[in-house]
Amino acid sequence: MIINPIEISESISILCAELKHEEFALDFWESQSEFEQSISLSAKGKLGENMSARLNSLTPACFFGVTLREVDGGRILACIASRKDTLGGMSIGEYLQLYFGRILTGKDGDIKLSERLPAFARRQVRDAAYVGELWVHPDNRDLRTAKLLVKLAILLGLQLWNVEYTYAFLVARHMKVGPLQYGWTRAYAKALQWDVGPVEIPEDVGFVGIVRDEVGDLARQVIEEWQMNKKKAS
Repeated sequence: MIINPIEISESISILCAELKHEEFALDFWESQSEFEQSISLSAKGKLGENMSARLNSLTPACFFGVTLREVDGGRILACIASRKDTLGGMSIGEYLQLYFGRILTGKDGDIKLSERLPAFARRQVRDAAYVGELWVHPDNRDLRTAKLLVKLAILLGLQLWNVEYTYAFLVARHMKVGPLQYGWTRAYAKALQWDVGPVEIPEDVGFVGIVRDEVGDLARQVIEEWQMNKKKAS
């Protein structure tokens, strides 16, 4: 299925406009090190295991970050980032076993995912985008900003990399909020089964995703909601 590039661009413009106004600005980062440096100066403080330069070497070809900041003073109020994963036809479960084995520490030896992979983890993918580092400053914390940033990251990943799958991990309390509100179409609570669990993340972490064709649907949804809200305001 051909994704309409005009709708993708238009939906991205709408989301950017809704995030920004006279007091806020958006910055796009293609340098992992520069993004990490900017986050180190914010209230967030540091990046997690999946994006940090200590554990990941991400070039501009496979990384982007977005920050929302105050125009006056430059204080960062929110951020999100995405990473392109080239699986080459490997299943998501096989890829995560290799990736987690490199960046996470097991509670008793090396971490190990169960060989009894759930259906979503058996999906074979050539290129995927991982979305992470979602953060909103406590002074400005609201679900609206978070939802807009996640949708923006999903759409940017398709526009920049044309990935066939986009995914993220959510802790249990965030799974309860309702991943569909953020643009995700697939959600799996307690998604990963571990033979040897990790130290750094909860074992009951959830998995959310969206396939390429559905990102086209998301773009149209963003446009239609904007048009409807514009009519209501007029």
